[in-house]
Amino acid sequence: MGLIARTIEQVGISTVCFNLLLATPSNYVRPPRTIWLPFFPFSLPLGLPGYELMQHRLVLDALEMLSTCRTAGTVLRLPYTVWGPN
Repeated sequence: MGLIARTIEQVGISTVCFNLLLATPSNYVRPPRTIWLPFFPFSLPLGLPGYELMQHRLVLDALEMLSTCRTAGTVLRLPYTVWGPN
């Protein structure tokens, strides 16, 4: 995913990657922006199916990261669980 994000960024489109496990190739690939969700299970990268409140929160967090992040390779760790913000 990180390689795809870097390629998309090269043509001028900003990206944010959602990552559930930080010790993955993303440490080596260094995607431009990563949201790390350490308390999400691997099968639910954007929360529970149908839980629109959590999915909406994650999209807002990603959009905020796009507008505020100025350093390539930034990782934002969010303390959410699949049931909502802690």
